[in-house]
Amino acid sequence: LVDSKLPPGNGKQTEKVEVNGKEYWATQDVKEGIEEFEKVAKANELLKAYLTMQGAVKYGMTVLSPVTHVRNFLSGIQTTMMLGNYNIFADKGGAFKTIYQDMIGSTKAEHVAKMKRYVELGIINTSIDVGEMKALAEDLQKIGDEDYKSAKSVKQALKPITKMYQNEDNFWKIVNFESEVAKYKSVYAKQNPNLTTEEIQKLAEEKAGSIVRSTMPNYDMIPKFFKELRKFPLTGGSFIAFPLEIIRNTYNTLKLAKEELSHKDTRLIGIRRVAGITLAANSVGLAGMALGSLVPSMFAEVGDDEEKRIRELLPDYAKNGLLIFTHLDKGRTGYFDLASIDPLSIMKKPIGTFLRGENWEKATKDALGELLAPIATEPVLTSPLFDLLVRGGKNSEGEVIFTETDSALQKMQSSVEYILNKNSPGFVKFATNVIKGAKNEVNAHGRVYSLQSELAPLAVGTRYEEYDIGKLFQQ
Repeated sequence: LVDSKLPPGNGKQTEKVEVNGKEYWATQDVKEGIEEFEKVAKANELLKAYLTMQGAVKYGMTVLSPVTHVRNFLSGIQTTMMLGNYNIFADKGGAFKTIYQDMIGSTKAEHVAKMKRYVELGIINTSIDVGEMKALAEDLQKIGDEDYKSAKSVKQALKPITKMYQNEDNFWKIVNFESEVAKYKSVYAKQNPNLTTEEIQKLAEEKAGSIVRSTMPNYDMIPKFFKELRKFPLTGGSFIAFPLEIIRNTYNTLKLAKEELSHKDTRLIGIRRVAGITLAANSVGLAGMALGSLVPSMFAEVGDDEEKRIRELLPDYAKNGLLIFTHLDKGRTGYFDLASIDPLSIMKKPIGTFLRGENWEKATKDALGELLAPIATEPVLTSPLFDLLVRGGKNSEGEVIFTETDSALQKMQSSVEYILNKNSPGFVKFATNVIKGAKNEVNAHGRVYSLQSELAPLAVGTRYEEYDIGKLFQQ
């Protein structure tokens, strides 16, 4: 390169090229190389911007959502039940103590050693959502994010709530780990009478760690292909990790139970495991039936035809849900969607075939096929753009965002409001709906907002919505 203020160098440097705001003489080859490099740099900037926004939106929908925290913790109950570990106090409250000490940043030697052992075995700090946030940070560093250091202050400010979300997952993994250790210590002691107590403990811990890694959601176990899907703006791979793990976990739990039943030393563990699988597979439905029996006046008897009609008019996310309808005054009804707190919903068919002694391996493959469908859908960040540009101002549920008769300014205002609402953090949406509930608002589709309906998810971790039957049927 030769400064453009000077004469061209050897006669070959006849092309002008700009580098960092300054012009130079360069050969044709050098110029083309610099231009190609700039194209790559611009592509990296676009990728960086997309990954940052995608990660921020997902973080807001999960870690920054009060309801998701409740759901995140409660979903661990069903997973624990499925493993046949019913007593969360089997370790005398050790899991509660460990999580509490971690939240306050304890530096006690015993606590630090225990956490180190858990990490070595790969059973904690493997939450799906938090794992994806860490992967995003690594991606930004790889593509040269100059603002990464400045973002550390934001990361530090969000650290407590991120740690809380992580520990909601860690708690159940510790509970199950300690339960499995207790089971297999007696098995290994019987099989290896010449081993020391310490050697038996190590064997049991390694077995328990293997069970927890294979039967509970773990970001480290997700195939690289599915991890990489979150980077592609035209695929819906953002939320596929968790259901993918549920399929792997359920398959491994069924396989483990079958193996345990086939050996006399572990047969009792296997029987308990099968009982847990049976209970977990039916727990959500049983909970709904129990709730209906305890407070029958609260729940409505909806006929098949009426329920079918109501489901057709409900948003897409609720059409095929496990709905329990409530009876309200003034021509209104509400529903709890229990499917949203049932992590095993996609695996009900494989579990059923296992319990009937049929081909559960094939049923698991079928469930995996159903799971892959969301990859072809719009991702969370860009789905509002599909609604505005492709669907012409309507979302996938048919809700009108703007009409053809609206002015250009009105369309722009409606579009901006829609994008902000769709991608706003969970706590903002929650607060907005609570305010609507306080005002008893009713939208154009018959959705009724009340304090009861908007605060209920904080108690049960599942969506509860109310509708005006008259307006619903007018659609």
